[in-house]
Amino acid sequence: MSIAIEYPLLWSLAMRRPLVGALPLIYSRRLAGLATGLRTQFDRLPVDLELRFIRGSGQRVQMLMMQQCDWALLSRHAALLSPEIDVVAELGDETYMAHYVLLLHNASGSGIHDGMQIGIDPSLSDHAFIVRAICRGRSVEFVEIDDAKELHLVMNGVIDGTVWSCEDVLGTVRDLTVIPLSMDEYPELAALGVATLVVDKGNRAVASVLCAAIDAMELREI
Repeated sequence: MSIAIEYPLLWSLAMRRPLVGALPLIYSRRLAGLATGLRTQFDRLPVDLELRFIRGSGQRVQMLMMQQCDWALLSRHAALLSPEIDVVAELGDETYMAHYVLLLHNASGSGIHDGMQIGIDPSLSDHAFIVRAICRGRSVEFVEIDDAKELHLVMNGVIDGTVWSCEDVLGTVRDLTVIPLSMDEYPELAALGVATLVVDKGNRAVASVLCAAIDAMELREI
């Protein structure tokens, strides 16, 4: 007769500390719901969960490498950029981000044109990736920005445009051109929308606890 191993209980007894996860800063209801769902699922188990909210997928991967956290939440795109980590679970389409739009300062704008100044945050791999994708084939000037300030920069004409996720704050956008980006036109968006849970490569202990704790279908319903 086989005996099921209670990995969360083993972690609690052996490590005597919480399991530490690194999540993005909570700037959307989608991510807030995901954080709540993760905590709810861990609350059912005999292991404590500590969540740290860190800006930038690169910073979260670095925390894994420095053993400052046990697992991290990334987009599938960011996870594929990091060969030093293992993907434990994918949570499904549009679990990480959705509803990207192109924001243009010109209220009568029709899209990206040569000569434009386009905001890009190189510290965020997902943002940099999709901005470069929509500007492909255009001769534009990339202006390095902090994505937290991008709406303000576009509204004030400091830059001509950038990419933004407006699922929770669309009502604040006035006097700008807002062009939804579709996956039919930009298939790259699919990988940006899938949330993944990752660990440092070969960390079977943490991977086993996550696999025991996480119900991806339930998370998508929260």
